[in-house]
Amino acid sequence: MFVRLRAAGHEVIDFGAHNLHPDDDYPDFVIPLSQSVAAGEVERGIAVCGSGVGVSICANKIPGVRAGLVLDHFSARQGVEDDHMNMICFEEPDKQRLYFCLGLINYNAKRDLGAAHRDFTSFSHDC
Repeated sequence: MFVRLRAAGHEVIDFGAHNLHPDDDYPDFVIPLSQSVAAGEVERGIAVCGSGVGVSICANKIPGVRAGLVLDHFSARQGVEDDHMNMICFEEPDKQRLYFCLGLINYNAKRDLGAAHRDFTSFSHDC
Protein backbone atom coordinates (compact mmCIF):
# COMPACT_ATOMS: atom_id res chain seq x y z
CA MET A 1 0.00 0.00 0.00
CA PHE A 2 2.80 2.45 0.88
CA VAL A 3 4.42 1.89 -2.51
CA ARG A 4 1.20 2.73 -4.35
CA LEU A 5 0.49 5.83 -2.27
CA ARG A 6 4.02 7.17 -2.66
CA ALA A 7 3.93 6.47 -6.40
CA ALA A 8 0.77 8.60 -6.56
CA GLY A 9 2.71 11.48 -4.97
CA HIS A 10 1.49 11.16 -1.38
CA GLU A 11 3.73 11.51 1.64
CA VAL A 12 3.15 8.53 3.93
CA ILE A 13 3.82 8.46 7.65
CA ASP A 14 3.80 4.97 9.14
CA PHE A 15 2.33 4.83 12.65
CA GLY A 16 3.25 1.13 13.00
CA ALA A 17 3.40 -1.60 13.89
CA HIS A 18 6.79 -2.31 12.43
CA ASN A 19 7.11 -5.80 13.91
CA LEU A 20 4.48 -8.30 14.99
CA HIS A 21 4.23 -8.58 18.76
CA PRO A 22 1.53 -10.77 20.33
CA ASP A 23 0.70 -8.05 22.87
CA ASP A 24 0.07 -5.39 20.20
CA ASP A 25 -3.44 -4.03 19.94
CA TYR A 26 -4.72 -1.67 17.26
CA PRO A 27 -5.54 1.22 19.65
CA ASP A 28 -1.79 1.49 20.31
CA PHE A 29 -1.42 2.63 16.69
CA VAL A 30 -4.84 4.02 15.75
CA ILE A 31 -5.00 6.53 18.62
CA PRO A 32 -1.72 8.30 17.68
CA LEU A 33 -2.79 8.26 14.02
CA SER A 34 -6.21 9.69 14.91
CA GLN A 35 -4.69 12.37 17.12
CA SER A 36 -2.38 13.35 14.27
CA VAL A 37 -5.36 13.63 11.89
CA ALA A 38 -7.35 15.65 14.43
CA ALA A 39 -4.41 17.99 15.05
CA GLY A 40 -3.95 18.59 11.33
CA GLU A 41 -0.47 17.04 11.30
CA VAL A 42 -1.69 14.71 8.55
CA GLU A 43 -4.66 15.46 6.35
CA ARG A 44 -6.06 11.94 6.07
CA GLY A 45 -5.50 8.58 7.71
CA ILE A 46 -5.83 4.94 6.75
CA ALA A 47 -6.37 2.28 9.40
CA VAL A 48 -6.64 -1.48 8.92
CA CYS A 49 -7.63 -4.28 11.28
CA GLY A 50 -9.18 -7.72 11.00
CA SER A 51 -12.72 -6.46 10.39
CA GLY A 52 -12.17 -2.72 10.03
CA VAL A 53 -14.86 -2.12 12.66
CA GLY A 54 -12.53 -1.87 15.65
CA VAL A 55 -10.22 0.71 14.11
CA SER A 56 -13.22 2.74 12.97
CA ILE A 57 -14.76 2.82 16.45
CA CYS A 58 -11.39 3.59 18.04
CA ALA A 59 -10.62 6.42 15.61
CA ASN A 60 -14.04 8.04 16.03
CA LYS A 61 -13.46 8.42 19.77
CA ILE A 62 -10.95 11.18 19.00
CA PRO A 63 -12.65 14.59 18.56
CA GLY A 64 -12.17 15.92 15.03
CA VAL A 65 -11.85 12.50 13.40
CA ARG A 66 -14.49 11.31 10.95
CA ALA A 67 -13.58 7.70 10.25
CA GLY A 68 -15.61 5.35 8.13
CA LEU A 69 -15.42 1.66 7.35
CA VAL A 70 -15.05 1.44 3.57
CA LEU A 71 -16.67 -1.59 1.99
CA ASP A 72 -16.81 -0.55 -1.65
CA HIS A 73 -15.88 2.21 -4.07
CA PHE A 74 -19.16 4.08 -3.48
CA SER A 75 -18.68 4.33 0.28
CA ALA A 76 -15.08 5.49 -0.24
CA ARG A 77 -16.08 8.27 -2.59
CA GLN A 78 -19.26 9.20 -0.70
CA GLY A 79 -17.42 9.30 2.60
CA VAL A 80 -14.77 11.70 1.32
CA GLU A 81 -16.87 13.91 -0.93
CA ASP A 82 -20.14 14.21 1.01
CA ASP A 83 -19.30 13.26 4.58
CA HIS A 84 -15.83 14.82 4.81
CA MET A 85 -14.32 11.57 6.09
CA ASN A 86 -10.72 12.15 7.11
CA MET A 87 -9.89 8.53 7.96
CA ILE A 88 -10.72 5.46 5.95
CA CYS A 89 -10.82 2.08 7.61
CA PHE A 90 -10.48 -1.31 5.94
CA GLU A 91 -10.58 -4.95 6.89
CA GLU A 92 -7.23 -6.68 6.55
CA PRO A 93 -8.19 -9.78 4.58
CA ASP A 94 -9.47 -7.89 1.55
CA LYS A 95 -6.30 -6.37 0.13
CA GLN A 96 -7.67 -6.18 -3.43
CA ARG A 97 -10.64 -4.06 -2.35
CA LEU A 98 -8.25 -1.85 -0.38
CA TYR A 99 -6.26 -1.11 -3.53
CA PHE A 100 -9.40 -0.63 -5.59
CA CYS A 101 -10.86 1.89 -3.15
CA LEU A 102 -7.57 3.73 -2.76
CA GLY A 103 -7.39 4.02 -6.52
CA LEU A 104 -10.82 5.60 -6.67
CA ILE A 105 -10.29 8.20 -4.00
CA ASN A 106 -8.98 11.28 -5.75
CA TYR A 107 -7.29 13.58 -3.28
CA ASN A 108 -6.72 16.16 -6.06
CA ALA A 109 -3.38 17.19 -4.57
CA LYS A 110 -0.40 15.79 -2.76
CA ARG A 111 -1.39 15.30 0.85
CA ASP A 112 0.12 13.72 3.92
CA LEU A 113 -1.42 10.40 4.81
CA GLY A 114 -1.02 8.54 8.06
CA ALA A 115 -1.46 4.79 8.21
CA ALA A 116 -1.82 2.43 11.14
CA HIS A 117 -1.99 -1.32 11.26
CA ARG A 118 -1.12 -3.89 13.88
CA ASP A 119 0.96 -6.02 11.47
CA PHE A 120 1.69 -3.67 8.62
CA THR A 121 4.97 -5.35 7.70
CA SER A 122 3.46 -8.56 6.36
CA PHE A 123 0.47 -6.76 4.90
CA SER A 124 2.03 -3.93 2.96
CA HIS A 125 5.56 -4.79 1.97
CA ASP A 126 4.55 -7.49 -0.52
CA CYS A 127 2.89 -4.90 -2.77
